[in-house]
Amino acid sequence: LINYKLTKIKNYTSSTIKISSIKILYNLSLIAAPITISRIINVVLQMINAILIPQRLIVAGFSKSEAIASFGRITGMTLPIIFLPFIVTSALVINIIPNISEHVALKKFRFIKENISLCIRITLFVSIPLTLIFVFFSNNIAMFFYGDATIGKYIGIMGYATIFLSLQHTMSGILHGLGKEVAATINYAIGMSFQLMSTYFLVSKPSFGVNGFFIGFIISTTLICIMHFITINRVIKININLNNYIFKPLISGFISIFIMVTTYRFLHSINLKNLITISSTLFSGGITYLIILFIIKGIPPYIIKKLMFK
Repeated sequence: LINYKLTKIKNYTSSTIKISSIKILYNLSLIAAPITISRIINVVLQMINAILIPQRLIVAGFSKSEAIASFGRITGMTLPIIFLPFIVTSALVINIIPNISEHVALKKFRFIKENISLCIRITLFVSIPLTLIFVFFSNNIAMFFYGDATIGKYIGIMGYATIFLSLQHTMSGILHGLGKEVAATINYAIGMSFQLMSTYFLVSKPSFGVNGFFIGFIISTTLICIMHFITINRVIKININLNNYIFKPLISGFISIFIMVTTYRFLHSINLKNLITISSTLFSGGITYLIILFIIKGIPPYIIKKLMFK
């Protein structure tokens, strides 16, 4: 509020329409309250999971130490790797919220559609190959960072949610930019309730165990992503070109995975250091992915312009 006052005094003339401080505070509260509630729900659910997962694993037949160890592997080792795409989606979210809000205020619906489509495309552009890496190289990643094959199993399972997790984060930012903070919060609460129920009812069953949490995680993430997309589409219709958005990155991703597997096996066979092997493997996969995308015209034009005119 103080910053707004100073900015108005510095940049605007006396002809500027005056808005009362109470009105500004009220408008800010309408935006901030749902976002704050969403964060509170997230913190509360994390706390409940921290209590619930070990307890339900003990009910399933795990010893206390095994239950705590499994919980630590999930939250302290697996999830930080699965959340890696947030490096890109967080940058998108930070930029897209004010951008879309401005276009909404100016009723520039064509630009809104273009920005939303671009953000979704970039998110898929990054999350699809990462998903494939998590699935096909889960054990290698786990052994490189932690020396624990069990974590590799966890990464391999939770990796399937990477695309939906990334899209969920990006589309949450889009909804905030469209002024649909309440809808985004409701969608998140509904989705996370499924994860909580899965943790309570499935984790305690010996036939599921820790896999019950993975099932809930994947279902809740997918559900939130779908609800976010439906909500966005109700506000403004967006066109998703499946060929450019999904199929081309998938084709490029699978080819790059083949190159990565071949590279890794070759370098491993000549007994190079693990760091060099992993780094070279990732580099070869990344370059292959970009080259194939460029050949089949799967790189978003915005990115090409950025690279050419940087």
